[in-house]
Amino acid sequence: MKRYVEWQNALKTPQEIAQARFVEIPALHQSCLYRREVVETLGGYRSDEQLPLWPVDMDFWFRWCAGGYAMGKVPQALYHWRQHTTSDSRHRETGRCSLASLQGIKAHYLCAEAGPCHQRRVQVWSVGATMHAYVKLLQASGKVKEVRGVEWNSKLGQGSPPLPSFGAFHEEGERWVRLFAYGAPAARRRVKHVFKDWDAEHDWFIA
Repeated sequence: MKRYVEWQNALKTPQEIAQARFVEIPALHQSCLYRREVVETLGGYRSDEQLPLWPVDMDFWFRWCAGGYAMGKVPQALYHWRQHTTSDSRHRETGRCSLASLQGIKAHYLCAEAGPCHQRRVQVWSVGATMHAYVKLLQASGKVKEVRGVEWNSKLGQGSPPLPSFGAFHEEGERWVRLFAYGAPAARRRVKHVFKDWDAEHDWFIA
């Protein structure tokens, strides 16, 4: 949790926050000041009954970004967050904060009309169950042209792990959207170091 708070506090500009939204919730909704008309336009926070089994606050932020609205942060600490041991955020085996629920909502908004994967060809870079889960979710959406899983272990070590023979462009000349599903900060740093052709429009971190 300490690592998550540090990561979230480090995201300050609208671009940084929006780009990180498929990793985790990039801003605490309790600490925000909103324009009322925007919240009303987006339909506010949807109730448990209105939502699939995924987090209410994450759903709101995805709709916020999909609507084209920006969010930024002030540099001072103005809000202190206390969690208790029974918080849903600390019990992710089942329910709205389970791994399956978090992957489900991210896949939904990745493929939605305003999402980066909508009607695009997509590569999912990761390993094992994580890679296969996202490939399956994206394929099931019916909103992407093509999905390919790319097994790649990004662990730090001597030199760079060998890259599979996948280029940034599809055979038809279209640039792939590349999703790098790595939860550890060290793995994400390694990806940015290895992939010199990183393009913020087409390359995204997810977790």
